[in-house]
Formats: sequence, structure tokens, C-alpha cells
Amino acid sequence: MEDYKKDLQIDEYNLDQECLKQPFLFENYSQKLVPLYKLRDNLKLSIEQTGARLDGIIRESASAEGKKITEATIQNEILRNPQYNDLQQKYINICAEIKEMEIIKEAFQQKRDVLKLLTELYIGQYWSTVEPKVLKQSKTESLRNKLEEKISEENKTRPSEK
Repeated sequence: MEDYKKDLQIDEYNLDQECLKQPFLFENYSQKLVPLYKLRDNLKLSIEQTGARLDGIIRESASAEGKKITEATIQNEILRNPQYNDLQQKYINICAEIKEMEIIKEAFQQKRDVLKLLTELYIGQYWSTVEPKVLKQSKTESLRNKLEEKISEENKTRPSEK
């Protein structure tokens, strides 16, 4: 599960590759939630079924002994049952795992948004360098001077044709 941190990293110098693999990564991590949801729902059903079974056993036992039993007493007996407690603990653990996967899924949604922003910045030439007008003029003048010198040298070395 720690691989997701590596997958969340963005190589800003390969935005095209990052954009191409983003949908695959998002789908991959999103699909990991499906079996967790199924397991959670099955555990919830098992908890309800176990609670109902224990409720019936407790009521039958009390009835066979001729005791009157309150709803609170029945619920307390159910909550003290080790099998019921084990299912409850598994349910809590799977809910925590689901929450962690949902956070990872959200992180990949944020990565998508960041990739979109970085791509827009790249298109807008955010990383390009801007030359001040003075530098641009001096480069142009320097280039013009070099060209003039070269032309004058060529004129001197060429024999004049008459």
C-alpha cells in the first residue's frame, strides 16, 4: 500500500507521460476499494445475523428457565459475546482501511488537478526566461556589429572586379 506515495510523485519534466499514466493509476487505486466495500458489507451483515442469533438464544434460555429478561440485559449479553466482539473489531478495522484507501483515491484526484495546472503553466510558458528589452537590444546591436565587421572583412579580401 506504500507504493501509492511513489505513484503520487510528479515528474514535472515529463508531463506528457504523467498525464498518460494518471487515469490508469486513478482507476487502479479506485478499484482496490471495491473488495473492501464488499468485505465491510458482509461483516455488517454477519454482525447483524450474529446479534439476532444471540438474541434468540438468550431469549430461549431465559424462557426455559422461567426468567423475565429486559432488552438492556439481552443487549449486554450480546455485546459480551466473544464472537460478536471479534466481528465488531474486524468491522472497525475494515472501515479504517476503507477510509485510508478513500484518502489515497482523493490524493490521486488532487494529482490530476495538479497535472492539469502544471500543463497549463507549461503551455503558458511559465518556465521560459524573459529577456529584458535592454539585453535584447544589446544582443541585436552586437549581432549587427559582427555582421558589419564580417562584410567589411570580406570586401577587403575580395579583389575588386572592374
